[in-house]
Amino acid sequence: MTTPAKTLSELNKVVVALLNGPRLKGYVYNLSSLRDSFHLLPRDNPLQQHGTEVEFKDVKAVFFVTDFIGNREHKPNPLAEESPKHGRKIEVTCADGEILVGTTEA
Repeated sequence: MTTPAKTLSELNKVVVALLNGPRLKGYVYNLSSLRDSFHLLPRDNPLQQHGTEVEFKDVKAVFFVTDFIGNREHKPNPLAEESPKHGRKIEVTCADGEILVGTTEA
């Protein structure tokens, strides 16, 4: 296990979509897809030493977000910036038919 974060600025705010439907909200520190799992730290006390262990085999997507509020009515803008500011643009079609568009660094 990695050294835990000591400040909020070391944490990333995420929403984790699970394959079986639910979405979990919390914080991650030192997330790596090279591991089998990661710890999702709670929204109310993210600097605690433990979190919920989430196995990548159960994960549909991890969204890095700026807040946890969300907007169910949001519709992506088809005229949005064609070339991303960072990384390469990708589109993923999930087994349940949901299409995710984003960027990747690799």
